[in-house]
Amino acid sequence: MKILVVVGVAACLLGHARVAAAYWILDTDVSAVYEDNVGLGKFRRDIKSDSALSALASGGPAIQLDDSTVISLTGDVAGKLYERFTGLDNVALGLTGTLRRKFGLGADAPWARIWGSIARQQYDNDLRDSWIVWVGGPASGSASGGTSVPITSTTDAWPIMTSPWHPGYPVTSSTCRATPSR
Repeated sequence: MKILVVVGVAACLLGHARVAAAYWILDTDVSAVYEDNVGLGKFRRDIKSDSALSALASGGPAIQLDDSTVISLTGDVAGKLYERFTGLDNVALGLTGTLRRKFGLGADAPWARIWGSIARQQYDNDLRDSWIVWVGGPASGSASGGTSVPITSTTDAWPIMTSPWHPGYPVTSSTCRATPSR
């Protein structure tokens, strides 16, 4: 029995514990949405409301490069079906890549993440079809005493929407807005 314990301890001390090589990510969401100003109208006569069913699915591999670095690539599918304004029904197909690095041990250790996403959004009407590109880089950190302090810019993501009639030329739109930091 003593020999078995000694061999077990020696194997643990001399052996190198490996990090898991890869795992899979699957994220889904289904929600009901009510929009009280679908067309973003300024005047009362232009303000129209509608409800929609929205769905999202994202999945792909995440690879643990070392003890503190994870890289992932997911395929994304999203769609929205409106009740009254069916011309706004859309589907988007895209890819998202993420690199996350943790700088220490424990739940309060600081970390940084950069990510980018590209998707093709299709509507019934070809004029609305577009490429949507998002990039982001939020981070988190901790101060002395174990208090968690977010270290972020004022936005988590910077969207770029390209026009279908001017490929590669950024278009400003009220639907392209940055997500406030948490």
